[in-house]
This record gives sequence, C-alpha cells and structure tokens, in this order.
Amino acid sequence: MNCILTMNLTKFFNYYEDPVVAVNQQSNILFAFPYTDITNKLSIDDLARHIRRVCNCDFISVTKSTDPILDCSTMCLTEQAVFDGIGVNPDGPISVPNNIIEFYDLAIRLQNEGRQDDSNYIMTAFPYQEAMRVHMDKMGLDLDDLMNLKQKLKLVAVNNLTFEQLLNPQTLTLVQSMYITIGSLVDKTVELQFYYEIGEAIARSYNDEGAINIMNNIKTNFENNIRPVIREVQVVLDNNYEYLASIENIDIVKQSVINDARLQWYWNGRKLFDVNFGRVIVSNV
Repeated sequence: MNCILTMNLTKFFNYYEDPVVAVNQQSNILFAFPYTDITNKLSIDDLARHIRRVCNCDFISVTKSTDPILDCSTMCLTEQAVFDGIGVNPDGPISVPNNIIEFYDLAIRLQNEGRQDDSNYIMTAFPYQEAMRVHMDKMGLDLDDLMNLKQKLKLVAVNNLTFEQLLNPQTLTLVQSMYITIGSLVDKTVELQFYYEIGEAIARSYNDEGAINIMNNIKTNFENNIRPVIREVQVVLDNNYEYLASIENIDIVKQSVINDARLQWYWNGRKLFDVNFGRVIVSNV
C-alpha cells in the first residue's frame, strides 16, 4: 500500500489530518470501535454499506495492481518447506543437540511421547560435559551483566522531587534512563533463572554434583547481590506509580504537559511499564 493511499484511508476513517494524532487517539480503544449498545449491533455488511454511501473512492485505482496478493496459498510455507529450511528431517534419525537448552526440550518431548529408546540414545550421545561448561559460562556472564547493571542503575524517587524538578525535561530523561536499565535488569534476571532451572535439572539427570554446586553458587551470589536491588526497584516503582497518579490532574501539572508534550510520558508510556514490571514481573523474579 503506497503512502498516498495510506493517508487517504487514514483521513477517511479518522477526524484527524495528522496520522500520528489519529493513532494516539485510537490507542485508547485498541484500534477498534468503542463497545456500546449501538456498535454491538453493527455487522460487516453495515460497514460495507456505509463505505459505499459516504466514501469518495477516487483514490482507488480501477486498474488491477501488480502487487503480490498476500494470501496464504501463495505466501505461506508448507510444513516440508519449514523442515527443509531449518535442516530437519522428521522421518530421519534423531539429531543430538549440542547445548543444554535444546537437549532439555528434546528430552522432555521424547519422555512425554514415551520414546524411551530414543531418550536413552540422546542421553548417551549428548556431549554433556562440554555443553554444561558452556551453559555455566553463560550463567556467569549473565551474573556479570547483572552486576554491571546494578552499578549503572540510578533509582529516581519522583515523590521526593518538587514539581519544578519533576517537570523538568532533564529529570524526565533520568527517569526514562532508569526504566531502560530496570528493563534490562529484569530481562537478564529472567534469563539467568531460566538457565539455572534447566541446567540444574539436566545436571541432576547426569548426577553431576559439581555442576550443581557451581550453579548454586551463582544463584547464591545473585540472591545476595541482585535480589535486594530488585526489591528496591519494586518499592520505587510502586511509590512512583501512586504519586504520579495522585498529581496527574493538578493544574500546574496539566499546564506543564500542555506546554511540553514530552511530559505526557509520565502518564502514558510509563504506566504500562509500572503495571507490568513493578507489580507483576519484578514481584515474580
């Protein structure tokens, strides 16, 4: 779809000339009609009749387009094409993984399918020692990354700021930087936990107490050095969320937002982060 057609469609379905404004307005109702008694009774035929009645469709060409038709019969890969693309032959012998994560996934699937002979085969053929060494090295690197993020993280408690400080774009930049660092911290924490749980399960299946001890040491290091930071992050995010919600409709705040649209981030983009990271993800990592 070319830009001119896109702009015309945007203007037809919205009251706003600026497509960015139109998207922002629609985002509140997830790009759909608001659900009311009237819209609940609408059908696709009603929409088609409305378009035929009111649309100035001069921008639609009567000449058949040479653009490809994006339908599944011509665009979608077949099952065999997918297998060929990733180099897998489902009817051939089982290929032995070379890393702990893939080995765990394959072992669970074979177990669930009751394929004990195949399970025994990959258990014997799997290069466990080298794969576990690489796996634990990756956990160590994740912990190093978390330590670096801990040093980088600068928590900003906005409830301790004056309105003048809070509504300063430089402060907003610091707050946004805090959120980016917290996102990286949570992401790396989830990854480390995932690697620990999978690695520990595989090490037990090979009765490898040495690997279990190394991974437990990494976990203990995480609990002592990173876990307290995550708890502190949760407190700051919760307090920030409640404070910003309490001042959103104060005149000086509303006027500042009118004069500098960047400050809307405090009440728009940030909210989703607070709810998902501060109250859901962070509390579970």
